[in-house]
Amino acid sequence: MSSRAITERKDGKRGLKRWKTPVETAPSVMGDDQPLWARLVGGAGVALLVFAAVSFIALNYRKVLVLPGLDWEIGYGWAGFLGVIGLTCMLLHAASDAELQIRRSYMAFAYVWLIVGIGVSVLPINGPAGAGFLPKGIPCLFLALLFLMAYVRNETEEIFRDVAVYVMGGVGAAAAVGGFFFGSIYESFLLPYGAVMLIFGMLYLSAFVGLMDERYDLRYWTGVGAGAGGVLFFLIAFVRSAVLPFMASKEWISAANGPDYLMPSGLVMMAAGVMYIMLGLAASSDNRLVVMTRRELATYFQTPIAYIILYGFMWIAFAIFVQFVQGALLQPDPERHLVPRRVPEPVIINYFIGWFPVLCLLFVVPILTMRLLSEERRSGTLEMLLCAPVDEIHVILSKFMAALIMFLLVWLPFWLYLLSLWVGGGTPFDYRPLIGFLVAQLFSGAAFVSMGLFFSSLTRSQITAAILTFAGMLALTAPYFVIPLFVELDEPKQNLLSYISYIELWINAFRGKLELRALVFQSSLAVFWLFLTYKWLEARKWW
Repeated sequence: MSSRAITERKDGKRGLKRWKTPVETAPSVMGDDQPLWARLVGGAGVALLVFAAVSFIALNYRKVLVLPGLDWEIGYGWAGFLGVIGLTCMLLHAASDAELQIRRSYMAFAYVWLIVGIGVSVLPINGPAGAGFLPKGIPCLFLALLFLMAYVRNETEEIFRDVAVYVMGGVGAAAAVGGFFFGSIYESFLLPYGAVMLIFGMLYLSAFVGLMDERYDLRYWTGVGAGAGGVLFFLIAFVRSAVLPFMASKEWISAANGPDYLMPSGLVMMAAGVMYIMLGLAASSDNRLVVMTRRELATYFQTPIAYIILYGFMWIAFAIFVQFVQGALLQPDPERHLVPRRVPEPVIINYFIGWFPVLCLLFVVPILTMRLLSEERRSGTLEMLLCAPVDEIHVILSKFMAALIMFLLVWLPFWLYLLSLWVGGGTPFDYRPLIGFLVAQLFSGAAFVSMGLFFSSLTRSQITAAILTFAGMLALTAPYFVIPLFVELDEPKQNLLSYISYIELWINAFRGKLELRALVFQSSLAVFWLFLTYKWLEARKWW
């Protein structure tokens, strides 16, 4: 009986031994690489955050917790430290993992922080309405911004991404309008609440402008509105600070505001107006330098580096602030209670000048500048960039300005905690040394960033560029510790060492001795490094 099975036809030819006809298969489906390490870090962060939250709840009933089986006492300090580490790990995971369920979980996590921050800032919780804005609302709103930016970076569905971006824009617009409007009417509201609202409005609107799709005109009109508002309130503050006092001195009008509006209300309003004018230019201008600077600044937030640095500096500033308050401003009494101590002005010099801020500075400058040109050379995009209708000057200045803005941005938490000191202390401290310190920080930061930019142009390796910049920062820090060892040097040499030392510049700025020669030296140092970078890039044409 014959079989009905389909069999292979034999042609009678003898083929190769052990030869088998390969089975036809369809193309295999390629899956995305799973960020295993990021998920492990995120899981550890969630565990640490839950442990810290449970510890805080338990510490409300007991002063100290002792883990069973371990001789380890947990107080508020350890619980807060573990919570900070947990949130840092979660932020790193949020910026690195684009899985649907994970990114949506972080979306909900960011919205929770935003709702809590707005609720604490607005609702009358343990006090009148708005009393919890500075002590408690600021960290919540800052965390919400960081997690929203990390989420939008990985979101692929347009509707969810647009909602998050519009939420950031709405919060930023509300904070900016409220800060400008009420700050212009009530001087007591401007400092510190209005100033903080203006800063957070700037941050949220900057994130909105940077993340908004260029296809929409809303990005352009947001920049136009921010710039127009900045010009309007700058003129209002200038008229109230200079024009009206001058007219009152000529007895043309009665002294309605008095000559004291300039310091500090008028100065704060004019500085905020300038910041919003710069934001408007960055969002609406088509100038090549502005567009390239905006591109470089957005590059920082396309990697986890910006989120980690900002988040880390927020908690580093908090730790330094707590140590400063408890160590410099408070002292224990016989009953072991902390009471205020008498500290001569400027009281804030010990807050910015110390070992830990300097150590943070030594590391943050190499991190910010190591990839500026080395990554362009490694990936081969530098040649493409120079073939575009831009020259070396535009490339160098755009990267320099973006890194300098980022350098000033990472110091923002230090300034915000000072405003909380103003509110918590109840007595305003002398703020005028802060103006000189900000100027000194701007000039010295320009020298740091330009040096890092030059070292980044020398090599294709980011690690090598970071090491060279770190060595340069050590060389700029060393003169402050070398000056006391060379007492026998004559005065011109000691002055030269003091000009090189940025720490001496910062200390003199706090003491009201901001010398023009020291600022000229720092600016000359920045121009020197930028000139070397330009010549190095120009020399590539000769090879």
